Amino acid sequence: MKQDGRSGKDEEYRIPTLRIGVRDAKASLSQVLREVKQGREVMITEYGKPIARVVPVRSLSLEERIAEMEERGEIEAGTTPVSRPVLPLPIPGSLAQKPARSYSA
Repeated sequence: MKQDGRSGKDEEYRIPTLRIGVRDAKASLSQVLREVKQGREVMITEYGKPIARVVPVRSLSLEERIAEMEERGEIEAGTTPVSRPVLPLPIPGSLAQKPARSYSA
């Protein structure tokens, strides 16, 4: 189980989250970022209460991002948007609504 209460695929390989106060994080920001680069999550606290989490940026492929969105229920597998021709917006008195002329040489 992750420290935020959620379980993850790689939880047995995760490095424990580092907890650090705001003042200490400010004073040692370079060290905090080095820890994050090495894969460690850093929880920033204020008076002992978590207020922020600094996590490494994950580089996921498109397929991996889609799979995660499907897992969260944000999208459904196999659904594709219906493509329709895009019609121009009506702009009164504008030339944008007039059809383009084709010129032949």
